[in-house]
Amino acid sequence: MAVRKTGSRPITVDGVVYRWRIARRPSDEEFGWAEPMTASVGLATGRGRVLFVRCGLRHGNIRDQPGAVVTPRRIAAAIRAALAKGWEPAGKGPPLVIDLPASPEPEES
Repeated sequence: MAVRKTGSRPITVDGVVYRWRIARRPSDEEFGWAEPMTASVGLATGRGRVLFVRCGLRHGNIRDQPGAVVTPRRIAAAIRAALAKGWEPAGKGPPLVIDLPASPEPEES
């Protein structure tokens, strides 16, 4: 499985180039059934095991809650956390799913 290049962004973490993208908005959000934002991450080569990061944030405009931004810094932190949990991005197997809690404070650039 690979991360689609369309709409994805490159990110380099500890010398390895990955691609990441946020999944499309859930179609049932008008009913309040929206899932948290999920990012998919994989090697830039397009081969290997995919990482799904549940960001703990919801897409904007759901029941008047403000939207949230998922930054490259948060994605890099998720990649490092997944690697620490044994994710092998060049390996084979089902996607690894991890949760990344919402950031309580704004991040500095």
